Amino acid sequence: LHSSVDPAKWREEVERVTPKLKEKNNYRGSSSVCFGTWPLRVASLHSMMKELSKQEGLPAATQLGSALVARIEDDLITLKKREEIYNSSLDYLGTEYREKRQILDDSHRKFHVLQEAVMERSHIMSELTEAIARIKQDIQETGSQHEGGGAVIHRVKESISSIKEELKMMETRIAVNRNRILKMHLKAKH
Repeated sequence: LHSSVDPAKWREEVERVTPKLKEKNNYRGSSSVCFGTWPLRVASLHSMMKELSKQEGLPAATQLGSALVARIEDDLITLKKREEIYNSSLDYLGTEYREKRQILDDSHRKFHVLQEAVMERSHIMSELTEAIARIKQDIQETGSQHEGGGAVIHRVKESISSIKEELKMMETRIAVNRNRILKMHLKAKH
């Protein structure tokens, strides 16, 4: 038996069609050997070749079988090379995903740290506000009791003004930290 198809064209056609093929488990012949995967197919062809070589009346079949096995082994090598090419071409996407995920996780950690710092400073600010309110109340009570305590009142007023300045500075710091957290949160979303 001789084929009229050019071997080079046949291989090109096999390479073109191979990705479109879907493997199926089908059973052929009376020996019911499974031809589902390439390695199994090659192994079964080798075993068939051994059986055919034992029978002396089939030298042409043995020769055709060995040619078929060689072609299938070549096709298997081509498929393995293509698989390696596809895997290597998609590898950069996995690396890029892992890098982006790491950046996102770092941003989330920083966001939580800054959020805790803002909450802590807000708590300190509320405590200072309460302290100022108590001091004002104490001043008013002592002022009404001691009309002549001008020096004490002067020092208290200075203390109140310095505490107010500290409160303004704290409010500014809190606003800056909130802005940073908001920026990081927006960055993490994009």
